[in-house]
Amino acid sequence: MSVRLSDGIEQNRIQLDQLTDRTASWLTKQTIQDDLDLEAWKIAEIHAALCEADAGDFVSENEMNAKFKRWGE
Repeated sequence: MSVRLSDGIEQNRIQLDQLTDRTASWLTKQTIQDDLDLEAWKIAEIHAALCEADAGDFVSENEMNAKFKRWGE
């Protein structure tokens, strides 16, 4: 796979290579893996929330108002 990076991204990658003593290949693969893991987690959380909503599993108005009050809203 070939990817063209902007000068700014390339400079950031070079800095991280040097700071972490990792190769460009390792850092690139790790970054892609981390992003894929994060996206998979977000999609799973959204799916779970939609299932809860479909089941009518919502916080009560009183619970939500109490939470807002604790937050200073």
